[in-house]
Amino acid sequence: MSGQSDGKARLLEALDVRGHLRRGIAVGVALAVATYLLFVAGSSSLGTQALYLSLTVVLALTTTAVVTTILVGAEAYKLLSEDGSVDT
Repeated sequence: MSGQSDGKARLLEALDVRGHLRRGIAVGVALAVATYLLFVAGSSSLGTQALYLSLTVVLALTTTAVVTTILVGAEAYKLLSEDGSVDT
């Protein structure tokens, strides 16, 4: 079992998942805050503000997931291309 978990750790390290996750979080939070400030801030009642804040969190999490997935996928493709396993 330890060999299998070691392989997973090496894969995560090779794909730089933590670094890409940090970038994804930064993009997700920045987009969500910018969207909230642009369209919602100060223009609604307090109850509506709470609903929009929850949608802002959903936007941040979704954007983080999408950006991270794209970055890790691009990293995997780059590693495969360097190995010569992908025909271009």
